[in-house]
Amino acid sequence: MKYIAVAFIFFLIINVTYSGWRCTFCMEAVKLLEQYLVRNEGKIDGAVDYICDRLVGALGSIDGFCKLFLNQEIDKLIQGIKNNEPPNVVCQKVHYC
Repeated sequence: MKYIAVAFIFFLIINVTYSGWRCTFCMEAVKLLEQYLVRNEGKIDGAVDYICDRLVGALGSIDGFCKLFLNQEIDKLIQGIKNNEPPNVVCQKVHYC
Protein backbone atom coordinates (compact mmCIF):
# COMPACT_ATOMS: atom_id res chain seq x y z
CA MET A 1 0.00 0.00 0.00
CA LYS A 2 2.87 2.33 0.82
CA TYR A 3 4.34 1.81 -2.65
CA ILE A 4 1.06 2.72 -4.31
CA ALA A 5 0.90 5.98 -2.36
CA VAL A 6 4.50 6.84 -3.26
CA ALA A 7 3.89 6.04 -6.93
CA PHE A 8 0.74 8.17 -6.93
CA ILE A 9 2.54 11.15 -5.37
CA PHE A 10 5.40 10.76 -7.85
CA PHE A 11 2.90 10.71 -10.72
CA LEU A 12 1.24 13.90 -9.45
CA ILE A 13 4.57 15.71 -9.13
CA ILE A 14 5.61 14.72 -12.65
CA ASN A 15 2.23 15.73 -14.07
CA VAL A 16 2.23 19.16 -12.39
CA THR A 17 5.82 19.82 -13.46
CA TYR A 18 5.09 18.77 -17.04
CA SER A 19 1.91 20.86 -17.19
CA GLY A 20 3.75 23.91 -15.84
CA TRP A 21 6.46 23.55 -18.45
CA ARG A 22 3.93 23.19 -21.26
CA CYS A 23 2.02 26.27 -20.08
CA THR A 24 5.15 28.41 -19.86
CA PHE A 25 6.28 27.17 -23.26
CA CYS A 26 2.91 27.99 -24.83
CA MET A 27 2.72 31.47 -23.33
CA GLU A 28 6.22 32.33 -24.57
CA ALA A 29 5.31 31.00 -28.02
CA VAL A 30 2.22 33.24 -28.10
CA LYS A 31 4.30 36.29 -27.15
CA LEU A 32 6.87 35.53 -29.84
CA LEU A 33 4.15 34.86 -32.41
CA GLU A 34 2.55 38.21 -31.64
CA GLN A 35 5.91 39.97 -32.10
CA TYR A 36 6.51 38.08 -35.32
CA LEU A 37 3.11 39.02 -36.75
CA VAL A 38 3.67 42.70 -35.95
CA ARG A 39 7.12 42.72 -37.56
CA ASN A 40 5.94 40.84 -40.63
CA GLU A 41 2.64 42.62 -41.22
CA GLY A 42 0.54 39.60 -40.27
CA LYS A 43 2.32 37.11 -42.54
CA ILE A 44 3.03 33.76 -40.92
CA ASP A 45 5.61 32.44 -43.41
CA GLY A 46 8.64 31.45 -41.36
CA ALA A 47 6.90 31.99 -38.02
CA VAL A 48 7.32 28.42 -36.79
CA ASP A 49 11.08 28.38 -37.40
CA TYR A 50 11.48 31.88 -35.91
CA ILE A 51 9.63 30.96 -32.72
CA CYS A 52 11.22 27.55 -32.25
CA ASP A 53 14.71 28.94 -32.83
CA ARG A 54 14.14 31.46 -30.05
CA LEU A 55 12.36 29.11 -27.67
CA VAL A 56 14.53 26.02 -27.87
CA GLY A 57 17.73 27.32 -29.44
CA ALA A 58 20.31 24.57 -29.39
CA LEU A 59 18.01 22.07 -27.67
CA GLY A 60 17.31 20.04 -30.76
CA SER A 61 15.62 17.33 -28.73
CA ILE A 62 12.54 19.52 -28.17
CA ASP A 63 12.65 21.32 -31.50
CA GLY A 64 10.36 18.65 -32.95
CA PHE A 65 7.86 19.18 -30.13
CA CYS A 66 7.96 22.94 -30.72
CA LYS A 67 7.31 22.63 -34.44
CA LEU A 68 4.60 20.02 -33.97
CA PHE A 69 2.83 22.18 -31.39
CA LEU A 70 2.97 25.31 -33.54
CA ASN A 71 1.97 23.58 -36.76
CA GLN A 72 -1.06 22.07 -35.02
CA GLU A 73 -2.14 25.12 -33.03
CA ILE A 74 -0.94 28.20 -34.94
CA ASP A 75 -4.38 29.10 -36.30
CA LYS A 76 -5.89 29.03 -32.80
CA LEU A 77 -2.98 31.04 -31.39
CA ILE A 78 -3.38 33.67 -34.11
CA GLN A 79 -7.12 33.85 -33.49
CA GLY A 80 -6.48 34.47 -29.80
CA ILE A 81 -3.99 37.21 -30.64
CA LYS A 82 -6.50 38.82 -33.02
CA ASN A 83 -9.08 38.72 -30.20
CA ASN A 84 -6.58 40.53 -27.92
CA GLU A 85 -6.58 37.65 -25.48
CA PRO A 86 -3.64 37.39 -23.07
CA PRO A 87 -1.24 34.47 -23.62
CA ASN A 88 -2.53 32.51 -20.62
CA VAL A 89 -6.09 32.59 -22.01
CA VAL A 90 -4.91 31.59 -25.50
CA CYS A 91 -2.97 28.68 -24.02
CA GLN A 92 -5.90 27.57 -21.89
CA LYS A 93 -8.00 27.34 -25.03
CA VAL A 94 -5.49 24.98 -26.65
CA HIS A 95 -5.24 23.00 -23.38
CA TYR A 96 -1.62 23.85 -22.60
CA CYS A 97 -2.41 25.70 -19.35
